Amino acid sequence: MLSHALKTAGFHVSNTKGTFYIVADSCDLSTNDGPDFCYNLITDCNVAAIPISVFTDHREPWRTKLRFTFGKKRIVIEEAAQALISASR
Repeated sequence: MLSHALKTAGFHVSNTKGTFYIVADSCDLSTNDGPDFCYNLITDCNVAAIPISVFTDHREPWRTKLRFTFGKKRIVIEEAAQALISASR
């Protein structure tokens, strides 16, 4: 559900297996780097993500990649999915 919503919203979604996270690239949605994009997601959509760049010393290759968790209650994921899709329109 979350992966589909991210793709519909314009993110490039990586196939993540064995985790509670989805990695998505925001490069086609904004020129902002990960931390700025994540801040805007919270303020505009009430959806939180973690920029992958905070986990590495080599930030540039990861600057537009974000980590979304789907280890939440279904209603929370449904609301986040709807907010992401609505914001992309």
